[in-house]
Amino acid sequence: YPGVTPTDYIVTVTDVEGCTASDTVNVMWDLYILNFDQINTTDVVPCYGDAAGTINVSVDSSTGFNPYTYSVLDQTGVPINFAPVSDTTFNLIAGDYVLFLEDNLGCLSENDTITINQPDSIWACGVGNLNSQFLIDNFVMNFDTISTAFNHTSPIQTLFGVNYLLVVNGTYGLDFFNSNHKDPAFIIPSGTPANDWTLNGVTIRPDNDVYSNTHQYSYTFAGDGNATSFGFIDPNGTYNNNAGSLTFTLYKLGCANTDTVYTCSGDSTGYSSISAFGGAPFDPDGIANSGDEYYNYEWTDNVSGTIWSTADSVGGLPAGDYTVNIIDANGCSAYERYLKVLEAPTPLQIDSIDVLDVLCFGNQTAKMTAYFSGGYGPYKTVLIHDGVTTVYQSINDIDSVTINNLTYGSYILYVYDSLPDDLNGDYFCEQTVSFTITQPQSPLSSTVNLLLDVSCWGDSTGKARVIASGGNSLSLPSEPYSYLWDNGETTAIADSLWADVNLAWPSPQWHGVTITDSNGCTHRDSIQIQHLNEEIQAYNTLDGSNTVQVVRDVQCFNACDAIVTISSIGGSSNIHTYTWDIGHVGYYQPDTVTGLCAGGHDIIIEDQVGCRKTVYYQISQPDELFANAQVVDYWSYNGVNSPTGNVQCFGLDNGVAHATATGGTHPYI
Repeated sequence: YPGVTPTDYIVTVTDVEGCTASDTVNVMWDLYILNFDQINTTDVVPCYGDAAGTINVSVDSSTGFNPYTYSVLDQTGVPINFAPVSDTTFNLIAGDYVLFLEDNLGCLSENDTITINQPDSIWACGVGNLNSQFLIDNFVMNFDTISTAFNHTSPIQTLFGVNYLLVVNGTYGLDFFNSNHKDPAFIIPSGTPANDWTLNGVTIRPDNDVYSNTHQYSYTFAGDGNATSFGFIDPNGTYNNNAGSLTFTLYKLGCANTDTVYTCSGDSTGYSSISAFGGAPFDPDGIANSGDEYYNYEWTDNVSGTIWSTADSVGGLPAGDYTVNIIDANGCSAYERYLKVLEAPTPLQIDSIDVLDVLCFGNQTAKMTAYFSGGYGPYKTVLIHDGVTTVYQSINDIDSVTINNLTYGSYILYVYDSLPDDLNGDYFCEQTVSFTITQPQSPLSSTVNLLLDVSCWGDSTGKARVIASGGNSLSLPSEPYSYLWDNGETTAIADSLWADVNLAWPSPQWHGVTITDSNGCTHRDSIQIQHLNEEIQAYNTLDGSNTVQVVRDVQCFNACDAIVTISSIGGSSNIHTYTWDIGHVGYYQPDTVTGLCAGGHDIIIEDQVGCRKTVYYQISQPDELFANAQVVDYWSYNGVNSPTGNVQCFGLDNGVAHATATGGTHPYI
């Protein structure tokens, strides 16, 4: 029979006469007559990156000749196994593999491509997600060789809700463009930007949708639990004269595998938690992304090997280095995260506290200052009053805090240090100190007792005493407070108080006093002082006025014959004594005095308790009386005119004289 390779055969025909004729025919076998009966593969490698895939095959023995072998080539065409069909190919990583059969004669089968998948790598993020990039896929869309629609599917499924980054760079051209005209985003000066390639069947725009002369663009999208597919269809449908290439690089956005947390110095307060993804999580209900998925964890001390936690969080850690191992449902545990627990060089402490108590009862004048150090600054301070009310809160304190306007009561001051890089929140370690702000046991108060009202009208003989209590008294027990009356007196007893002479009797007048204790607290009190008796006043019985009644002024110039009478009201009673300036003293009213000379006079009216009132009055007199007589030089009487007023004849009485007067009191006689 012919060999496997094509062979020319010559046939020669000879007739009875001995004539011959020849012809040549090329005979070859159909090599590709073999078929797989069954291909068994590991569909999914249990753990990401493991070489745990297997392939075994069976052959359709109706064609070909024993023994049969099969070959396995990786996705680059490199042979990795050639074995009898009874053997299994082991230790395969995830990827595409090409298989074909060969029999004893060299007959072959058509190539068959199978895919071994793998789950996504297990990864986790703890405190401080830095969006690190984990390579998922990388391929080239080569337009020089594309002759039909291009499709590519990433070998790893995306994780639901996890962010992915696609970086595309390069240029390409289609038959109606010059070569390498377009870039991945196809941003042009005019027209609508549009790219020809698709992601999961749709076109997307770059995160920064502006032209880049590097021709590289980034696209961020969220995983949907499926593998990512990429495609290209020539819009002209010709696939002729295409040129250029685009390089696609797909990353999963995760986080660095080392977390840093802090513990309070000397304490075991380190805490961390992580969220794991990828691999094959335990799934009690069998429904992907239903929320019940979980992993197993082991948090281990790198020095002692002590396992601190088997949950997704760990607490109570002292300073040190730790490793968390994450195990999925397939037992994959290659992924490890590292945890550093740091502490401040010196512990946070409140070094001292100064408190100024409330000086005056009920006031809001207390003050406190606290000094602190250690830990990580700056600091946060919170002050709680009576265990309930937050009365003060501040941040960014350097080494101390001063709080004013505090009231009486018990307080707790909380001081927190801050964590570098805001890890585990803004503030962490805590120190507290309790203190009490005191105040005087009772408020400063007083009573003012009247000792004496004003007896005599207009005097300053009122007397009162203030009795103070409460507050913070002075050290001298004999005089525990200081006093200041409105009139300037500085003792507890004021004895120069007056009533208001401008008001009607009893004409009350308020007098205030300020009491001060040793803390400088003040209290104001007052008392009313009034006149005991009405004002002593002269009383004119004729017109009802408060004047002295002059019965008669002096009649003749320089005579002392005036008459004055006085009555009076007010005082302790209407029994008064009258002391006249001429020396007369009267004990009854009305009291009348005669023989008074012209001019101003006064009378002192005194009641039975010695109160006096001086009244003034004025006695007038006529001007001095003067007479003037003259002989009349010319006069006329009864029609008789006389040139002279002298006696005309001796012995006669017909002389005429004229008299005039000034002063005195009219009329003259």
